Amino acid sequence: MPQLHFSVSEETAQRLRLEAKSRGLPVSRLLAEIVERQLGAGWPAGYLEGILQRASEGPDFELPVIPKGRLEEEPPAIG
Repeated sequence: MPQLHFSVSEETAQRLRLEAKSRGLPVSRLLAEIVERQLGAGWPAGYLEGILQRASEGPDFELPVIPKGRLEEEPPAIG
């Protein structure tokens, strides 16, 4: 597996260490998960289909809100 090297501030490094420890992961695995999630980011599976289904039910539907929060949180399911 390729290895990448980069620099972050001491504050960021400490936050990464604490987050990795709280999850029981090595920092490298936490970083890999963050990068994979961000590069694969896009509409959640089924999001557009859920919007179209709700829109077809009438004009008073509300768009689901995808909360912004910690990276490990998954967007809410639609439907």
